[in-house]
Amino acid sequence: VRADWIECGMRLPLAAPLLPLVICLCASTAQGDEVKLADGRVYSGTPKKQGKRTRIDASKRWINVPSTQVQAPELAGQAGPDPKPWGDRLRRLGAAAALGKSDAAVAAAEFERVRLTPAIADRLAKVFQAGPQAPLPADPAGIGQELARVRLVRRFGRWLLPEALRTLDLSLVAQAEGLLGRLLAAAPQSQELEDALSAITDLGLEYATWEALLRGGAGVPSALPEVPAGEIRFALAGGKQSSYVLHAPKGLQSEVAAPVIVALHGQGDSLKTMLRCWSRFADQGGFLLISVEYAVTGQEGYHHSFLEQSTILGALGDLSRRYLVDMNRVYVTGHSMGGHAAWDAAFSHPDRFAGLIPLISSHFAFDTHYRRNSRLVPVYCIQGENDVWTERCRKQTKEMIELGADVTYVEYKGRGHEGFYEELPWVAPWIAARRRDPYPKRFEVVAGRPSDFRRFWVELEELEIRLFEQAPTSKVPKRHVATLQAKVEGRNTLRIDCKAATRLRVFLSDQLLDLDREVRLRVNRKVRFKGRVERSLPFMLRDFLKRGDRESLYAAVVEI
Repeated sequence: VRADWIECGMRLPLAAPLLPLVICLCASTAQGDEVKLADGRVYSGTPKKQGKRTRIDASKRWINVPSTQVQAPELAGQAGPDPKPWGDRLRRLGAAAALGKSDAAVAAAEFERVRLTPAIADRLAKVFQAGPQAPLPADPAGIGQELARVRLVRRFGRWLLPEALRTLDLSLVAQAEGLLGRLLAAAPQSQELEDALSAITDLGLEYATWEALLRGGAGVPSALPEVPAGEIRFALAGGKQSSYVLHAPKGLQSEVAAPVIVALHGQGDSLKTMLRCWSRFADQGGFLLISVEYAVTGQEGYHHSFLEQSTILGALGDLSRRYLVDMNRVYVTGHSMGGHAAWDAAFSHPDRFAGLIPLISSHFAFDTHYRRNSRLVPVYCIQGENDVWTERCRKQTKEMIELGADVTYVEYKGRGHEGFYEELPWVAPWIAARRRDPYPKRFEVVAGRPSDFRRFWVELEELEIRLFEQAPTSKVPKRHVATLQAKVEGRNTLRIDCKAATRLRVFLSDQLLDLDREVRLRVNRKVRFKGRVERSLPFMLRDFLKRGDRESLYAAVVEI
């Protein structure tokens, strides 16, 4: 030992400059590097870039993410943006004086959220020139109407032009909100529904105003309803019924659109099991959480049936009638058999979900033909190394990566068919960074079942291919599927390519084209429609009631 120390002592002067580097390398090897992703997630591990993907080796798991998500290390001393104080923001808007101190911060937050145009901000500043620190006026003439108009701006100003806001009759707006409430409460195909549609048409408001009211949440209860303790029943097509249970986070506001998590239970689990697993996550993120009863009593395995799919979408539509839902932030998850259902729901309806979080599951049967649709739905897949579905899910993940899908794959080492809900803290920033595009200018999808023919602003009606059968079996023979390509071209034109289609419908919106000009629809390289299209309020309302999607509204339809 003495000889070793003497030898080290003799070599120490030469090695001394390298000691800090050796210590740092040892510490880095022991603890791993800190890897930051673009969506805010932070992992402790060693990153290894493998082509377009980056693999992060952690102590108990490994994570596979796209390389484009990995951020470069930040330089020391680099500061972020300096947020503007609330006081300056209030003084600039000059509209919070008449709202009172308790509502001032809420008003400022809402003004910032709706992104007031300079014209509206200047007008409000002229109305309330005293500023936020001045005493509240003793109700001068017209102050009540101006306050009502301010609240109108807070709720609907994002979708209305300043000129429309100045001339809008507030009494008509109040009547319109009441009529939309009647419309949502009416049962489908009922006389009350037809009466509400007729009254809405006769009210005299412009189409743009109705669209703004729908987008802003008009029609939902102004006060949040009490969350039922038991199951919520809702009707399906064909006279059938299903149910779901609901969990609403604390502090939910009736005028602020809330994101949604649709949780699907595993075989043998109850609806409330998924609420217990996800309720804390929902409370922290402000999510509405629903657990849907998609399976019939005693069902074994997932059947890929139309009834299961319609139940999931039906529960989401029923929720949108009760609460103001942010349809651009709806995420579907499932555990085990519920994970299989989540794969199918997301791939069959990529226009309805902003993200997919399957746990210990994989996709099979119909879903294997729908894998190309994964390019439209981001996936955060969670598996256990020893689970029965893991090997299959690894291969499927590799295929989705080759297709260019946004896939994050997490596998826990040495573990099997478990819950893995300890992964949710990493799921939270991933969800926060992903939203649905309600009006994509370009997309490519596949379809093979009649229940899956609606894709964003195109719906297939008749195909020349042999379709899938709705059979309760996982062994589905290989069939042909229809490939649909659609995009917005110049000169107010939509181009659609689907060689297997003999009949389709194209939904038109001002978000896609200028409907005040001539519209051209080019299908399979031929111009099938050319002309002006009139906006139809009854059509827009019926389509909204069918899907319950306030973020994706269409003014007209053309059948080809």
